[in-house]
Amino acid sequence: NSSVASQSIEWSRYSDVENRIIEEAFRARLPIATLDDVYIDFENDIQVSNNDINDQKPIQRQIRRRTDTHLREERFAMNPIPAKNPFSGLQG
Repeated sequence: NSSVASQSIEWSRYSDVENRIIEEAFRARLPIATLDDVYIDFENDIQVSNNDINDQKPIQRQIRRRTDTHLREERFAMNPIPAKNPFSGLQG
């Protein structure tokens, strides 16, 4: 699609769950992968809105090696602030 190619593209990543769905469909050689709000058309390398067929975005498959990090590492504080008197007033 030339109109899509002529626009500057801002790439964004799919969630881990969406990636798993997309990858399983791709490896099974299915024509599409269905997500909540969109479907992936592998033949045309596009994402299409389930609500508006004209709302399409190009997709690109990237293979990345994942290092041994937690998927949701950013949710945890690396250096939590310690409480002044933890467990004060409690008896065992």
